[in-house]
Amino acid sequence: MKFETFKACAMLLNNGGFPSDYATLGITTAEWDVFTGDTPWLHKDKAIVRKTYQAACEGVCTLASVPSIEVPAEYSAAIVATLVNPINHQIAANWFQVFYSQSAQTIFYAAQDQVDVRATKVSAKELFAMIILAYQDKGFGELAGAFRKKMNLAYAFWEHAVEQETQAPTA
Repeated sequence: MKFETFKACAMLLNNGGFPSDYATLGITTAEWDVFTGDTPWLHKDKAIVRKTYQAACEGVCTLASVPSIEVPAEYSAAIVATLVNPINHQIAANWFQVFYSQSAQTIFYAAQDQVDVRATKVSAKELFAMIILAYQDKGFGELAGAFRKKMNLAYAFWEHAVEQETQAPTA
């Protein structure tokens, strides 16, 4: 996925690009407002924010005609930088640090069933650095290349998994 496509889809989603408001994604407008609003998130908001984050990831992928894939950390950083108010960027990095950055080597070995694709965990500090980099450069110049490469790898891994499933012998 090109970053320009991601950005257009994220902005469409943010402006209500789904016909049934956000209900299509399983969230309410109030939950979306908490996720994108300028009020600092509190611990009580964590479940809503994580649910809305997942809906945003799926919504952008749906608008871009990308299947549900495990998104890399660069995608997570781009979602936060594009949709979340800067007052919540650090909190987002702490809450979303479980997402992974997939290297080409990791994808290759995972495709060969030699290693877990999620072997490389991105820390909150690393994710926050990506968010800041993405937010400071609205064109996402430095992050755009990594974003495109990692999304393409994640998609390739998904394709490989689907291919393996279709070739598996039936019992």
